[in-house]
Amino acid sequence: SIKIVLNILFKSFESLKWQTKCGALAILGMFKDLKKEVVQQNIPIIILKLIDLTSDIKRDVKEETRECFTKICSVIDNIDIINIIPDVINAYMEPVKYTEQSLDKLVSTSFINEMDLSTLGLLIPLLTKGMREKKVAVKRRAALVIGNMCKLVNDPRTAAEFYPILKPVLERGIDEIAIEEVRNVCSKSLETLQRVSSEAAEISENVLKPEE
Repeated sequence: SIKIVLNILFKSFESLKWQTKCGALAILGMFKDLKKEVVQQNIPIIILKLIDLTSDIKRDVKEETRECFTKICSVIDNIDIINIIPDVINAYMEPVKYTEQSLDKLVSTSFINEMDLSTLGLLIPLLTKGMREKKVAVKRRAALVIGNMCKLVNDPRTAAEFYPILKPVLERGIDEIAIEEVRNVCSKSLETLQRVSSEAAEISENVLKPEE
């Protein structure tokens, strides 16, 4: 049922009334108290919808968006990134001011735990934005973090979910980034994602079909 309720809330995000947006955000924030695993599975789409609201002209909506970000991200339990979640939220709320700073924090993070759907759902929009920046130094940081994360994607279904998003970004990095070291990182990341996500097809054959 979470997807049905989410769709209603996301529709409310498009309202012309700021009060409706704030109400939907307040309800979405309550999802932190639901079954954690279910909310984690929906983190990728929730994060994207919240990012859309960060540029809202109404201050009340922006404040409620930040509050909702914090509540929703509290279900992410990857201990590698828990301490830097506030930095990532800052980067989404004020990208010009905080994008590079949060990428610095990510580059200096030692990733050792498996990269699950919720962790990638939080970080991928920031990293793809970093890869599109003009500064080579920013692209380099984003590429390095993507490379570190790709090594820890063990679930083929998770890899398959993000492969279509990261593939064009990494291919562009391979074609356009002047530093050979960074091009190699992009190339290895792409290979890793491709290999792991290809296994998802084998898994899906053993899963129940919708009609069953």
